[in-house]
Order: sequence, then C-alpha cells, then structure tokens
Amino acid sequence: MEQFIYDFNSFLWSVYVLVPLLVFVSLYFTIRTKGIQFTMLGDTFRNLKSSGDAGEGNVSSLQAFAVGLASRIGTGNLAGVAIALVSGGPGAIFWMWMISLFGAVNSFVESTLAQVYKVRDKEVGFRGGPAYYIKYGLKKSWVATLFAGMLVSLYALSLVALQSNTISTSIKNVAGEYAPNLDGGTVLLFAAIGLAAFTAFIIFGGAKRVVNYASTIVAVMAVIYLSMAAYVVLTNLSAVPAIFQMIFDDAFTGQAVAGGSLATIITIGFKRGLFSNEAGMGTAPNAAASAATNHPIVQGQIQSLGVFVDTIVICTATAAIILISGVPLEGSDGIAITQSALLTTVGTLAPLILTLCIFFFAFSTVLGIYFYAQANYEFLIPSGKGLNMYKMLIVLCVFIGSLSAIEIVWELGDIATALMAVVNLLVLFPLMGKFMIVLKIKI
Repeated sequence: MEQFIYDFNSFLWSVYVLVPLLVFVSLYFTIRTKGIQFTMLGDTFRNLKSSGDAGEGNVSSLQAFAVGLASRIGTGNLAGVAIALVSGGPGAIFWMWMISLFGAVNSFVESTLAQVYKVRDKEVGFRGGPAYYIKYGLKKSWVATLFAGMLVSLYALSLVALQSNTISTSIKNVAGEYAPNLDGGTVLLFAAIGLAAFTAFIIFGGAKRVVNYASTIVAVMAVIYLSMAAYVVLTNLSAVPAIFQMIFDDAFTGQAVAGGSLATIITIGFKRGLFSNEAGMGTAPNAAASAATNHPIVQGQIQSLGVFVDTIVICTATAAIILISGVPLEGSDGIAITQSALLTTVGTLAPLILTLCIFFFAFSTVLGIYFYAQANYEFLIPSGKGLNMYKMLIVLCVFIGSLSAIEIVWELGDIATALMAVVNLLVLFPLMGKFMIVLKIKI
C-alpha cells in the first residue's frame, strides 16, 4: 500500500500531470490578464488597508485574508522549505518563487469567482468556493460534488493530520533539547491529547470562533518569526550574497540533486511551492467567499497578496536561516533541520521560540482547513446533518496525525494537494470569461 501511495504521488506531480498544468495555467492567465497580479499590486495594498470593517455578523475582507493566510502559513513554510532543500537543493527555492509570482494570478481568479458565486450563511454571513462556482457558474453539479467530496475527505483529513504531526514533532524535538531525559513517546502522546482538545474547543464553538482565532494568531506569530529571520540575516549580511548566488546557480543546473536532474529540481520547487501557497488549489477561495466586500475583484486582489507573503516572504526567510546556518541537510526530518538552523544562528532559546511559531502557524492552518471543510460539508449536506460527527472526525485526525510517521503523512498531503489543484485549475478555464467581465466592470 505504501509503495502505491508513493508511486501515485510521483505520477500526479510528474512532468505529465500537475507540473505542466500549473505552468500552462499560470502563464496563460498572466498573459490574458496582462499580469494583473503585478499591475494591480499597489491598489491591492490600498484595499487591504481599508478592509477591516464588515459590519455585525459578517467576515471582513481582512479577516478572510487572515484565514486564507493562516491556511497557507504552516508546515510548508517551515518543514516544507527544509524538505525542498534536502531533496532539491538550493535551486528548488528559486522555482518556489516562480510558481508564487506567476501562480498568484490563479489565486486572484479563483478568489474573485468565489465572491461572484457565494451564497448566504447564517454563521459567517457568506460561504462559497470552487464547489459553488462550479455548480452555479459552470453548471456541473457532479464536478462540484466531486471537488467538495475530495476537500471534505482526502484533503481535510490528511492535511490536519500533517499539521498536527509537525506540531507534535517540533514539541518532541524541543523537549529533547531542554529535557533530554524525557521519553519522546510520552511527549508525543501528551502533545496529541492537548492538540485534539484545543481543536475541539475551537471548532465546536462555530465557524465565527474559528475565524477569530485564526486571524488573531497568525499575525502575532508572523511578526515573531520574521523578527527572528531578520536577526539572522542582519547578523550574517556578508553571507547573504553567496546564498542567493547559490540559489540562482543551482536553479538551472540541478547539481545539488542526486543525478543532477533539472526536471527533478523544478518539480520539487513547484510541489513545495504549491503546497505552501495554495495558489490555484481551490482552498483559499473558501475563505475569500466569506468576506463582505464592495466588489469581487477586491477580494481577489487581497487573496493573491497572500501568495506573495507566504512564499516570497516567509519561505524565503526560512531558506535564508537554513542556508546561512550551514547545518547538514541530511538525516533529519524537515522541521528538525529548521530548528537546528535556528539553534546555530540565534542561540539556545531559538528552538523554543520556533516551536511556539510552529504551533501557532500549523494550528491556525488546522483551523483554516476546517473552515474550508465546513463550507464544503454544507454544500454537500445543506441541512448540516452530521456536522458534529464530522467535527469529531477532524479532532480524531489531529490526534492520530500527531503520532503518525512523517513520510506517509507528507505523501498523502501531496496527493490531496495535487488532486484538488488539477480539478480546480481545469474548471477555471471555462469560467475565465466571467472573470474578465467582472474585471472590466471594476476597471
């Protein structure tokens, strides 16, 4: 079974399936919109500045942006970057940048369409996402049901397990640093129980509580993490030019990859980039749809900005920390490499601070994923019957994921990401005409 999972994941992410689809869609949308993710960037910042108030009972544009960012900023930014460096070398970071810069247009389009086809919701004002624009825009109910089913089952269940796995692993690692006599298995068990209980407390409090916790947590932790990264860079400025030179050189040679395959390094960069920023994957639109905003394009702009923040800022910060530290890129899981890098560059308190960041980043991602899952659960079952049982299943996956082997969890997460992206990217093509009409009305 494990071999089948590995083989299927490799096929989905091969040069025959998702990689060429991502490249083609990103370039086509960029050309057709004349680089809208770049040309409207200034307007995006202005809209973000004035997007904080949505009225009583509604989710603001800023809150929806924060929920989308909470989902994006997680293991992909911390453990995922380290894994990209291990398997693809420094050059993989360059290809993560590329899929972010050009893929941001995908997020722009999908989030705008989510606004166009959103429906009323009694808890958070509005809900929507790919399932909704597929059903009401494309008029393909069976495809909408397929997408929603994948998100509710394969994507949500595997990804919350992945996030909880990263949290528990980081807690075990930091416990080993400061209390080496503690049993690692016991630490994992207590971490699993605590994470499951905290998850239950929030998601059983309703979707509005999920939004409030996610939007509050991510801002504070981003500041803390980026402050650490800035300290590492500023105290090692002389090493920075060589680091960037290494990234650019390796991006086109693939020398750091076993066998020297350039295709491999590009694939790894795209995989880890998409896993991190979710551009075109069909997840962030579920948050975008919830926002009360004065025009659909505004939320498309704001959500596309999240792609840049996630990959260009957070992922680059992690890569800089690891490469500056000079820690070995073999023999450890992803998050352990990031922790070791900070221990080398910042000092003995760094692993503890990073563990706190990991906890809040990854846990806010759990909340974001659940928010997406609930919107799609209610698409499949409008009455909401059985939702509490589904919440218990999410809590169970958090518990089990905390104790699971990292390799399998990552593979399942990659498969879920790829399947979601393939369906969503394909349905965006026939809906592009609607997006262009909305864009022209705004302009």
